[in-house]
Amino acid sequence: MTENKPTARTPSRLQDVKKQTERVPLIRRNAFVYGFLAALIIYAVLILPPSGSLTSIFQMAVVALFVLLCFAWVVLILTDELKPKWMKTVFAFALLGVFGWLFYRYSEAQWGDMIFLFFNVEIIQKAWPTLTKGFWTTIQLAISVAVLSTVLGLIIAVFRSFNNRILNIFIIAYVDFFRAMPIIVLLIIIYYALPFLGIRLDAMLAGIIGLGLNSSAYVSEIFRSGIQSVKKGQIEAAHALGLNAMQTMRLVLLPQALRVVMPPLVGNYVASAKDTALCSSISIIELLKAGLSEQSLLANPSPLIFSTALYLAMFVPLTRLSSVLEVRMKAGVRRINV
Repeated sequence: MTENKPTARTPSRLQDVKKQTERVPLIRRNAFVYGFLAALIIYAVLILPPSGSLTSIFQMAVVALFVLLCFAWVVLILTDELKPKWMKTVFAFALLGVFGWLFYRYSEAQWGDMIFLFFNVEIIQKAWPTLTKGFWTTIQLAISVAVLSTVLGLIIAVFRSFNNRILNIFIIAYVDFFRAMPIIVLLIIIYYALPFLGIRLDAMLAGIIGLGLNSSAYVSEIFRSGIQSVKKGQIEAAHALGLNAMQTMRLVLLPQALRVVMPPLVGNYVASAKDTALCSSISIIELLKAGLSEQSLLANPSPLIFSTALYLAMFVPLTRLSSVLEVRMKAGVRRINV
């Protein structure tokens, strides 16, 4: 066997790399990027003014120049197609970190007072039992409302899809009424007015019914749009196979409609869960009401800030889930249409 030796006509791998490197502009090379970073670090350590307020125009100009250099460095990376995405992401967040560090270094903010007023751990520990109770009340309300609104909304959408003119008059009136009715007024009517008619409901049940009726109007429209998105040819094919209206709905329309309605449905659940704060008007101590009451009792807004953090912990994952479902459902719909 003969070994393939590189000849004069066949450049070696090292020569190919050198030629490719020579074609890359200087400002796009990694050596220049990291050298620029090293220069920024030296600038920050040796040239930037000491921490504290900026008292002269020269100090402001020095800081402004540093900000412009950092911005130019990040833009240089973000506009380079050869740089990997992870590097662009890291450096973009690094720029935000630099801005935050500069604000912390040169602002006259009273960080200690702000932490004492809004992020006081001792105050939050005192309010913790009430906040925990309100948190679980909010979760119970949100889940119950989601179940009730889904069941009612699906039933309304199914009946409306039958295109019965007499039935649709009542359905449209129901949907328009509860979409237009302010939720807090609806809750007050259910909890305070119905007892005069001999109907007395627990505050929790009244809140679930009021929020569920309001949300069901929106859910019904979401399901209706999903049902209408199914092509008529599939409905005609189902009838040709001998399926009746209910079988067509159960076996053909709903499975495909669910792919379309899931993202907006999750978004509606998030909106309904935030509306549980209105239940405080009928003496339900949910999370927001618990935070407000502890804020008044302890004369410190830290419990309210912590309640907001709990809201974010609940709803941010749901909003991200909605985005993920939207991408997956669109991909599924494209495969079905193909």
